[in-house]
Amino acid sequence: MSRRAAGRPTRLLAYALWGTFFIYALVLLWAQSWNRPFQVDEVEHVHAAYNVSIGKLIYEDFRQTHNPLLYFVLGPLVDPGDPVGTFRRARSFTTALLMVHVALCGLCAWRLAGAAGGLLAAGLALVHTTFAERGLEVRTDGPMALCVTAALWVELSGLERLRRYCLEALLLAVAFLTTNKASFACFAFGCLWLAAAARHRRFRLVALPMAVWILPLALAAAAMAAAGNLEEWVALNFVSAFDDVTRAAPHSQGFDLGPAARHLARESGRNLLFCVLAVAGGLVAARRGLVFPVFLAAVLFASIWLNPFPYPYFHVTALPASAVLAGVAGARLCGALRLAPEATPSLFLALAVLAGAAAQSVPFLVGRAAPGDQPQFEALREIRRVTEPDDAVFDMVGLYFRPDASRVYLMTGVTLQRYRRGRFPRIADELRRSQAVAFVYNYRIGWLTGEEKRFLEEHFTHYDGNLSLLGSMLPIEPGESMTFEVLKAKPFRYDGRGAILVDGRPFRRGWLERGPHVVTRVERAGRDRLIMDTPPPIPWPPRPPVELYDVFR
Repeated sequence: MSRRAAGRPTRLLAYALWGTFFIYALVLLWAQSWNRPFQVDEVEHVHAAYNVSIGKLIYEDFRQTHNPLLYFVLGPLVDPGDPVGTFRRARSFTTALLMVHVALCGLCAWRLAGAAGGLLAAGLALVHTTFAERGLEVRTDGPMALCVTAALWVELSGLERLRRYCLEALLLAVAFLTTNKASFACFAFGCLWLAAAARHRRFRLVALPMAVWILPLALAAAAMAAAGNLEEWVALNFVSAFDDVTRAAPHSQGFDLGPAARHLARESGRNLLFCVLAVAGGLVAARRGLVFPVFLAAVLFASIWLNPFPYPYFHVTALPASAVLAGVAGARLCGALRLAPEATPSLFLALAVLAGAAAQSVPFLVGRAAPGDQPQFEALREIRRVTEPDDAVFDMVGLYFRPDASRVYLMTGVTLQRYRRGRFPRIADELRRSQAVAFVYNYRIGWLTGEEKRFLEEHFTHYDGNLSLLGSMLPIEPGESMTFEVLKAKPFRYDGRGAILVDGRPFRRGWLERGPHVVTRVERAGRDRLIMDTPPPIPWPPRPPVELYDVFR
């Protein structure tokens, strides 16, 4: 028997073990995708896609601080009558993109370091806690980073230089139309094109890729100019973003590098072996003359420090290039042991290295895969059950498929600072204008104080869980009266065993028109309230609110 034939079972065993690992890691990934609660930004993006799908004009009809591509891509997945299914489909879509992204990391490393390097890069990316956890989220960072990694793969593909650069430019333009955070990667590739143009004295090597990059942006700008929202797009996604990055915005605290350091330390602490391999891979690649992957990784890593909001979801942009370099380090380790990257022993060695990295990260990922999205889905179902399609809802996030009670439906901490400086219409005026019928309690609603808090307390009463509907508790004694303002004409009911008059007439259940109504107590009988009537009647007292979001960055 030849040596090659004798080694075939061992090689098959190596690939079987690798296959087992990837199957387990992918099952774990989909368990997270299916069970993990939706992070607050994910809800924002799904709701923005819902708004676009029902015909609202982004930036003009509702405020959004991201470029528009993701919302039009998600549009076919949106069913206004099935919010829970829409959220499921959106998360499944971004998880599928993450799987493609992992494969691209492996292909890039395979081009640089052979089979062992490619498998190790893909495996390390798949079990990196930040990349696996944040990469599957419904947000702009994942698709943008996928385009950047695809551009890196094109650079390593061996295509003719000008074609390569133009294809990279097209991918980077798509990334930029997803989020302007892609500007950091565009800078890195722009340096590559400029250096090649200077070295070969061919101006077209930078001019043509730039023309290709600008064309999709110009088409998008023309479409927005025709629709009438170009000015708002520029103001929100370029002028405001520039103020944030340069720390010129009024809410900025200057260049504080502490938050980025804290987040990086925490996330890196969960993936120590990955970090060691990435740094080693950068040194190995630089010594071999593979300058651009190292430069790209360095620029993307530096962008974390330059971003005014350096939360872990932004790390997804920098991690793929680092995973590729980590794969190169693994292949170099095989070389130090005189093993070819494609040799069977190198596959076992790479798997052992991956097992060491997974031993630290997988327990964390298993914990994140526990079911936890039911309170959010219950809120979505309950809002759909007790409100009409034209009823406006308020929650400062967007966990509903109903019209927005405020045109600034999304209010982050930064947006709230701007609101308090008078940048946006008053919430009370907006809720009156839209005739809001409900609000969903979450930690952002808890930020409200003063006029806004009083308005909610005076016009809404707790219904069930995190949902409050039009209504009021009745803190009056027999013979006393109070005024209750109805924001929208609706059927109401009296929950209580006493007796009340509304506008001088006995009231138990009936229609109340929009506007102020005088409520008089005739007979008191414990705790009672006036509330928007919803079939079927709810048990009293209702369940207390729960926290709808993991408030983690």
